[in-house]
Amino acid sequence: MAFVLVLTLLMGISGAQANSQQDHLKQHFDKALSTYSSAMGAELYQKNDLLSDQVHNLIAERKLFYERYFQIGLHSDLLSISTNFEPTTAIQLSENTYQMQEMVTLTGKPLLQVAEDYPVYRAYLLAAEMAKDADLSRYLEQTAEEIRAAVQESIDANTFEITIINLHKVAFNPQTGQLVSDSFTSEANDDPGTDKVEWVDGKAMRVEPDFTHLPDYEIYDISVEVLAQRILEDLKAAPSGSINSDNILQYSGSTAATYARTWVRSTTATKNCERGPIFQNKIFWNPSYAQIDCNDCANYVSQAMRYGGTPISSTWYPYSNAWKYVEYLQSYVLSQDLGYYAQCSTVGLGDIGIQPWTHVVMVTGLNPLRFSGHTNDRNNYPWVPELDRCINLY
Repeated sequence: MAFVLVLTLLMGISGAQANSQQDHLKQHFDKALSTYSSAMGAELYQKNDLLSDQVHNLIAERKLFYERYFQIGLHSDLLSISTNFEPTTAIQLSENTYQMQEMVTLTGKPLLQVAEDYPVYRAYLLAAEMAKDADLSRYLEQTAEEIRAAVQESIDANTFEITIINLHKVAFNPQTGQLVSDSFTSEANDDPGTDKVEWVDGKAMRVEPDFTHLPDYEIYDISVEVLAQRILEDLKAAPSGSINSDNILQYSGSTAATYARTWVRSTTATKNCERGPIFQNKIFWNPSYAQIDCNDCANYVSQAMRYGGTPISSTWYPYSNAWKYVEYLQSYVLSQDLGYYAQCSTVGLGDIGIQPWTHVVMVTGLNPLRFSGHTNDRNNYPWVPELDRCINLY
């Protein structure tokens, strides 16, 4: 009996020691992640033994990448970086390798500080001068004023934030208490992976996106004259062939954009769907509407369009096919002459961007161009090239 008691006590001590060791390792791991985040946010930082030289090099690379992203792709200055690893999302992949999400918040300021200098505004005014039809000229002038007001709004706000959600795979050395490698991606159904790093031969390798495909690069790279010509060409191809006095600015894009920004937040909360995990948090959705799991993007955009003034019809009403499916919504808007295909570089607040047959979002910010959407839940997210079909609503 005494032998059994001693053995039981020894086993209890052994188990307690194992738990203590696990807690100790977790503390070191959490501290290393915290050090990583702090280094990302610091303008100047010193090397720390909790991070390998390769991870330090990665941190320096990430800062330069985000600066380049803002300067070239968003025509803005990057002011600050804040990152936060989400410990509740951590999954142990192997003995020393872990997967988790990181929320990256980037604060910037538009380079353009005079709304009247915004190239798209100037292009609409020039197109109005070039137009021969009085109604068309009036529409172009009014659209120009809407765009100028949206740009002024971004200037008055002084700064803006974008949130990127990255999925990381990090390696941790328990003997040294050091993070030794890190790879990650922002790839999702609405983002091809703007922020993407692979770990190759012991060092980080950036998968570099092409910023020249982003609208804010194009509008400063292309002349105002060419932009104006594109605007007129898009209108010529509109279903009605021309704008008339009955359809001029019935729709308030700024009102629709306000609704869209109100009923979504960027989130790391995930939901597993047939096509894979998506970012979704229904706490921030409008409870007055039914919520569609995994495929709420068109339902959400339709709500915002309705709030902006698009009238209900026998075809387009809550939860009809035209209301809740991307392809049907797109077809309805065009067939009813509620809008027309336009260059994504020339759209304004409340217009919509489409990844054909797959996804639809609403323009909710200019200078730089940003969108909001559901599934994934995005609030003023920077434009991505996959949203390559845009519709200017009126």
